[in-house]
Amino acid sequence: MCLFDLVIVGNDISGLILTYSLIKSNIFKIGLICESCLLSSKLIENNEFFNLININILDKSILNKLGIWNFINNQFEGKYRLIKILKTKNFNNVIFDCSLYNISHFGFVFNKEKLTNSLFSLIKKDSKISIFYDFINTIVWKKEMVSIYLNKGNVIKTKLIIAADGYESKIKNFENIPSFFYRKDSSILTTIINHEIKHKDTLYKIIENKNRILYFFPLSHQNKSLLIWVLPKLKALKYKNIKQSFFEKKISILNDMQLGYCKLINGISNIPYVLQYSKKFISNRLILLGNSSYQIGYTEMFDINFRLNEIKMLRNKLIQLKTENKDIGHFFYYREYSKEIRYQSIMNVIKHKIFNKILLSNLIFNQKNLEIINFFFNLKIKNKIKFLNFLIKI
Repeated sequence: MCLFDLVIVGNDISGLILTYSLIKSNIFKIGLICESCLLSSKLIENNEFFNLININILDKSILNKLGIWNFINNQFEGKYRLIKILKTKNFNNVIFDCSLYNISHFGFVFNKEKLTNSLFSLIKKDSKISIFYDFINTIVWKKEMVSIYLNKGNVIKTKLIIAADGYESKIKNFENIPSFFYRKDSSILTTIINHEIKHKDTLYKIIENKNRILYFFPLSHQNKSLLIWVLPKLKALKYKNIKQSFFEKKISILNDMQLGYCKLINGISNIPYVLQYSKKFISNRLILLGNSSYQIGYTEMFDINFRLNEIKMLRNKLIQLKTENKDIGHFFYYREYSKEIRYQSIMNVIKHKIFNKILLSNLIFNQKNLEIINFFFNLKIKNKIKFLNFLIKI
């Protein structure tokens, strides 16, 4: 039998970041349960877009405080120091230059699979963590402790389970925790493109209207970008099925030929825009983290901005409880945390001194989105109004 302060289940990137930051604190006995030593996801295998995540300057600051940035800062697939927002109807262009904020870059594009496997390799080298490559058969919840029975016969006892086992979380299934879904009438077309003119580390956002938005995330090769195009479902289906030459001409015109003629490198992926949220993301001796808990942005490419804030707050809460000799798994200590954490995470991003004016280059918010998000987060009415008014101003 193995006894731990906490056990993290799964190798979701959020769980691995939290695991490494807690190891660095040197006060926890941690167990990690993974079915595999490598990241494995059907989404990633089938779609190159899901391999990429956007880490902005605020995320870099958090990763630096968690002791992770220096380890990953040379692994990015692209970076951007300029943000250009183009509005096709009135040709009103807005340009943000990072040099005006005394920083080198606004953000970075990372390969999620490489980043996750690198983090996992780093964690494996630490003697203060025990890793179990196994499946969970049964979980027995008791008042003071949780017992986890593994397929190979090991029995693990812990004060707290943190489920970071992805979209199809087995922990959620074990405990019959429901997810709320909202399928927006939008889809996301994604692909990697080659363009005539060098992007010069510029992120382009083209706004046709509130339902049709196009992003070009710059990659390390100056003539390559990741295309993300948010469209109504029927439009997305139409553009995915038109001739490649027509598609290339359309996106070339939309960016006002600032990148020259654009050419597809590989096929186009069509992804439905679905919001999902587990309202009961904290209960006695269980916390859901990362993809097992929610998706409110287009994909994790955008959600990572909120999750890193959440990881930082959760880490600080766990360390506080441990140093005060309190039971880190007792729901009583998380009641306030569970009600306010998501709202605080969003507001920390919005109120950041740099991104409070550039937020719309990373996330799209409108009144309907906010109503859905507030429903998921179960925020107080006064907070909803404050949140909505703040977003309208920017």
